[in-house]
Amino acid sequence: MATEFPVSLTDKQLWLNDHFPFISWKQVVFCGNKSLIPADLMIDDHLKNLDNFDGETIMFIQPHNINKTDHHHKTVSSWAEIEKLLLPV
Repeated sequence: MATEFPVSLTDKQLWLNDHFPFISWKQVVFCGNKSLIPADLMIDDHLKNLDNFDGETIMFIQPHNINKTDHHHKTVSSWAEIEKLLLPV
């Protein structure tokens, strides 16, 4: 979706810099087809990205998907929930 709305790219990059300062710009990829990126896990708020991913999926709840229930993805509504899923104590 990032490249579908190119005016959002700057805001996305700034958000990443603020919240994940340890991730270098060399490690960030913006693409329109996320299935091109080989990975074990995808966190996204759009079913169209998660449904076409072969690894583990986590759907981040947002206003546009809050009523979507016909899917097999784990759902979370905060980064703290993601942290608990991925880094159990």
